[in-house]
Amino acid sequence: MSIIINPFIFESAGGGGGVAFVSARGDGLGTSGGTSGSLNTSGSNFIVIHASWYPIGVDNPTLSDSQGNTWTPLTSHTTPGSPGILRSRLWYCYSPITNAAHTFTLSGAGGFYASIQIAAFSGVSASPFDLENGNNSDSGSTTLSTGSITPSQANSLVITGFSFALDGGTISIDSGYTIVATIPFNNGNYDGGSLAYKILTSSSAQNPTWTATSSPTYKAASIASFKY
Repeated sequence: MSIIINPFIFESAGGGGGVAFVSARGDGLGTSGGTSGSLNTSGSNFIVIHASWYPIGVDNPTLSDSQGNTWTPLTSHTTPGSPGILRSRLWYCYSPITNAAHTFTLSGAGGFYASIQIAAFSGVSASPFDLENGNNSDSGSTTLSTGSITPSQANSLVITGFSFALDGGTISIDSGYTIVATIPFNNGNYDGGSLAYKILTSSSAQNPTWTATSSPTYKAASIASFKY
């Protein structure tokens, strides 16, 4: 059964030239994963997804979508412990089949308390992946940096995802990043997560800091750059 809780949908007409944001949404999927609500991804040529989950029953859930696209996972970043309390991971798909009612599914044989955040873009180059990094913490700090990357070319789309367990309060990020979807932590149902992006026109080191006003104990972040 699909479980769709606290949806967040953000759509934009975008702009001309270069890379452009198209649409985004976030969903809390529940204790056994599930399927997101629908998102209009028409006009995009690149979709990126961030997932937050508790790997008690599923180390690495499977991502699929209603259009049968193939998804490339990046590194999973996990808070300390065995199997870890919280994970953050990015997936991407270049040149996807798109749809006005596109849905996305995380599945696995066990409980994993997942939320996802989805963003679609236009104008991204073929073979877009460049660099990635990540970070994690099990301290009570309100902040977590993503880990530094320096994109290899000037024209880059940088994506970062933030996972948090226990109430995070208000989520924000510095360094000129735009948050397009945030799902708050929901105790016993799913971990919190947020997704943000920044469009670069010159190459520079990127190491933004996420802030959660309510000091969640467990935090993890992922960051990656893509060419346009």
